Amino acid sequence: MNDTIQHKLSQLPERPGVYLMRDAGRAVIYVGKAKILRNRVRTYFQDISDLHPRTQLMVSQVADFDLIVVGSEKEALALEAVLIKRHKPKYNVMLRDDKSYPYIKITTRDTFPKIAVVRGQHQTLDPGRYFGPYTNVNAMWEMVRLVRRVFKLRQETRNSAKRRSGCPWDETGNPLKRPCLDYDIGQCTGPCAGLVTPEEYAAQVKQAVLFLDGKMDHLIDELGGEMERAAEELRFETAARLRDKILGLRQMRQDAKVVARRHEDMDVVAYHARADEACMTVAVVRDGKLIDQQHHLLDGVTGVGEDELLTAFLTQRYAQVGSPPRVLVLPHAVSEQALLGDWLSERRGRRVRLLVPTRGPKAELTALTADNARLYLEQLQAKSSAETVKAREALAELAEVLGLPEAPHRMECYDISTLQGEDSVGSMVVFEDGLPAKDQYRRFKIRYHTGAPDDYAMMREMLERRLGAALMKSRKFAALPDLMIIDGGKGQLAVARQAMDDLGLHTPVIGLAKRYEEIFLPEHEHPLQLPRHARALHLLQCIRDEAHRFALKYHTTLRNRRVKESLLDDFPGIGPARKTALLRHFGSVDKLRKATAEEIAAVKGFSRPLAEKILTLLGESADEERPGVTHGNSGS
Repeated sequence: MNDTIQHKLSQLPERPGVYLMRDAGRAVIYVGKAKILRNRVRTYFQDISDLHPRTQLMVSQVADFDLIVVGSEKEALALEAVLIKRHKPKYNVMLRDDKSYPYIKITTRDTFPKIAVVRGQHQTLDPGRYFGPYTNVNAMWEMVRLVRRVFKLRQETRNSAKRRSGCPWDETGNPLKRPCLDYDIGQCTGPCAGLVTPEEYAAQVKQAVLFLDGKMDHLIDELGGEMERAAEELRFETAARLRDKILGLRQMRQDAKVVARRHEDMDVVAYHARADEACMTVAVVRDGKLIDQQHHLLDGVTGVGEDELLTAFLTQRYAQVGSPPRVLVLPHAVSEQALLGDWLSERRGRRVRLLVPTRGPKAELTALTADNARLYLEQLQAKSSAETVKAREALAELAEVLGLPEAPHRMECYDISTLQGEDSVGSMVVFEDGLPAKDQYRRFKIRYHTGAPDDYAMMREMLERRLGAALMKSRKFAALPDLMIIDGGKGQLAVARQAMDDLGLHTPVIGLAKRYEEIFLPEHEHPLQLPRHARALHLLQCIRDEAHRFALKYHTTLRNRRVKESLLDDFPGIGPARKTALLRHFGSVDKLRKATAEEIAAVKGFSRPLAEKILTLLGESADEERPGVTHGNSGS
């Protein structure tokens, strides 16, 4: 213990809260919660011989700790999940790739709600009905297509580098003169052209929500009533469409496996751990039928007890899910079961029961879910092992071809993306042992703006900043590569060598030119060309293509942001302060477009007439951005 820790230990409060253990570089390496902080934190700095070796190693690296005091143990549980997601501590059990799991969202702010796919949930900033997370992306998109085809909800606008899709109407202006293409192909009822009333559309949304919630029986009963009313009113075409919907839904209901009593909703959680990772499988049961099975991977489970492992998963997963089910079936009890139940009930708004069955159908389903978790993890690890073997063979071949003393453990590849010198960016991607290390990718906003675009100058700037940061002991750039790969030919390679010489570094570096897949080496007059089937070449192409993708994605983001935010730059009555106030309040121009004149006028410094002018301006710009307008493409 250092003096800082000793002083803080004497000041520990006897209150619930969260503690963050930090290393000498101030990085958070562990986050924990406590009913009484004084008692819990002290245990780490007394006799640690009884602690697990993993915990002992963590404590040996602690140089400081911070506390966050909260009002109750339940608040500490929720805050712990948030902080683990934010800091990704080295010694916490981590839900892998949790931020990438997609959700289906139904908007709630719109008069005519839209369906959208989002990654992660931001219910406070962007309220709506969320369904998920979906670990199978293909199945999720099939669900979206089915909802649009059957219930005809309009899709939220999606902008990408390739195309713009979704409903073009933002409800702020008058209805369109004619409906969009989605109406013509039968995937929308045409609210954009005033062809459906808000009440009729609300019925469509209600049915879609029932479907996404897995309430198939409720939905079929409701559609059956509508069909009978339509037939009584001699609206036979409407009745026929409803009949076809019902037949399709009944077929889906028959295909779903019945595993519980009718109207019973529950999530069945089971897991299997092996080596330093675990697979948590959730069987999703709605209306007594198994409608989905989701697999979640956790890292850093070595030395973690079953109680802590299950609790960590439940808090991290259900901190994201909008509404937990009525019943949660667990493979075994956890020490904080009552606390978890209270927290889940608060998130749901109604009571959530936690069950640990010992016999009967629920126990059988739990055992089956555990078997599925084991099979999934074994298949995944077998695939990973095969990929590792291939990567090692490619690295050994690469070392032989390049004349390296040993296979490179860490490789970094650099690329530049620009469009006529604007929004220029650089990317650095990292492969370790032949596999991507995405948490170590870095991107650079190029500062070079003198004269005509100069790829060489931009590449030099990026390398000087990256390598200079390593020499300055920057935590983000501390590790130097065993091999540097430059996207380009002899000229880019010469620039890289010069930048390294100026900094006194002598890391092996090569250039990879895309046109003929030539490898340029320092001190070699002619480039090297490997056979097309060579694994070493495939590995180099993979890291080069990843660097290009990462750079292009950042370039496109900056370009789109500049184009959108510049809409307000030259508008009369909006100076820098007002523009900043608008973007800070609404977050983006897209969200500003969806606001009403009253919401804009409520921002300090804005009047109702000015708000209406802003919406008119944004409406005109939206028309210009619609499909049919030709945009330039990024290059690198």
